[in-house]
Amino acid sequence: MLVPAANCGVYGLRPTVGLLSRRGALPITLAQDTPGPLALRVAHLAAALGGMRPDDHRRYHDALRVDRLAGARIALCLAGPEADAQTAWADAVATLLTAGVDLRPATTAIPVDGPSDLLVPAFDFRDSVGEYFDALPAGSPVRDFDTLYAHYRDATPDEQPYGIDNIEASARVDLRADRALRNRLRADEYDAAQRVLEHLREIDGVDAVLFPGPLATFLASKSGHPAVALPAGTLPGGRPFALSLLATRPDDEQYLLDLAASWEHLNGPTPSACP
Repeated sequence: MLVPAANCGVYGLRPTVGLLSRRGALPITLAQDTPGPLALRVAHLAAALGGMRPDDHRRYHDALRVDRLAGARIALCLAGPEADAQTAWADAVATLLTAGVDLRPATTAIPVDGPSDLLVPAFDFRDSVGEYFDALPAGSPVRDFDTLYAHYRDATPDEQPYGIDNIEASARVDLRADRALRNRLRADEYDAAQRVLEHLREIDGVDAVLFPGPLATFLASKSGHPAVALPAGTLPGGRPFALSLLATRPDDEQYLLDLAASWEHLNGPTPSACP
């Protein structure tokens, strides 16, 4: 949710892993997968999240606050933005400081990528996609990974506009020989993510971490904690620029939505937002 939201200039929420049902979603890695809403306005984002949880469908929307930036304790990820986004990033940080956000440099390294980004999703997709196909109606043309792979491998370039690197990676996985390595990588990065977030909470005393663009994605996926993407203007050439915020605690969706609503209240709706 963070990457498409950032690239499209809208708000996007990646909830705590396990908060929402994944029924009907094509699995990539069940250790990290979660659905989540995209919206032009934060009120719509909160309402959509509530609609995905029928037991408390008004909870997030009705509890929204727009006064949460002043005094908010947020760590600043020092990973640099892309070259053409440095000015936009500096402007966004200055806006938050002016709004009274207590921005603190993190005193621990905050990872934005890692080795299991390659093996774990490739392994898990190959391992679990069969269960997804088993749940499809009888007569569906694709019933297993091998059929899916053969379809994309033999497709024309026009039929695979984004390439087939990911499915090729899954095809190279040996489900028996690679399982122990997959499990070790996943456990190591989950533990490392939890240690980073514990340090940020307990030592740095922050409730969220600010990243340029959608760079919160890696730590959110490895830890399972929620994160939100905030539109933050456009870059030269018209490409959207965004911020992303990761909660240092799980199940802290309301706090992130409040920060997003406060950001929107401060800066106004995104240019394409409906009333």
